[in-house]
Amino acid sequence: MLPIIAELWVILIISLFISSIINIPFMEWFVLKTLPRQEKKIKEYLDKKNIENFLPLRRELHKYVNGRKKIIVVPILPAAIFVHIDPEIRFDLLRGMKYKVQWMIDLFTGSSMIIPEKQMQNFILLMQYHGEEVEIIQTPIQKGTKVLVTGGNFAGIVGEVIKINGERKVVLSLNNSFFISVSIDVKYLKML
Repeated sequence: MLPIIAELWVILIISLFISSIINIPFMEWFVLKTLPRQEKKIKEYLDKKNIENFLPLRRELHKYVNGRKKIIVVPILPAAIFVHIDPEIRFDLLRGMKYKVQWMIDLFTGSSMIIPEKQMQNFILLMQYHGEEVEIIQTPIQKGTKVLVTGGNFAGIVGEVIKINGERKVVLSLNNSFFISVSIDVKYLKML
C-alpha cells in the first residue's frame, strides 16, 4: 500500500512542477449573473473572446396576444451563464464587458460560486442530450433519498428521489444552487 501512495505523490509533484513550468492556467467553473434577456448576447461576447462557457437553452412555445404561436429558444436558467475561467483573471473579464454582470456569490463561503468540474460536466452532458426532458426547480428540496442512477440515459449521475404529480423523478443538484428534475425508471435507481 505504501509504495502506491509514494508513487501517487511522485506523480502529483511531477505534474505540479510541469504545470508551473509551462504555465498551464487552473480553470474553474463560475456562474456569471446577468440581467434577464442578456444571456445570449453575453454568450456571443464570451465566444468571441474564446472563453469557454455554457448557456443551457430550451425550446418553448410562445403564444402571442393575436393567437399566433411560435417556438422560441430561451435560457433554462434565466440571468445565468456558466463560465470556465482561470480564477485569477475572472475579475478582469468583468471590467472589459459592456454588460452589467457579476459573479454569483456562494452564500456559504461568501466568495464567487464555483461549480465542481464533475458536476458541471454531468450537467452539460445532461443538457446536451436530454435538455428537453429537464425541468428546472427553483427551490432546494429537503426531503428524499439520495440515489445513484445505474442505467439508462442518466447512468452515473447522483441525485435525490422525489415525487412530482405522481411521477417518480430524480432531482440533480449543481452546488446546492440549481436543481434539475428528470423522469427516471425506478429500476435504474440504487439507494446511497
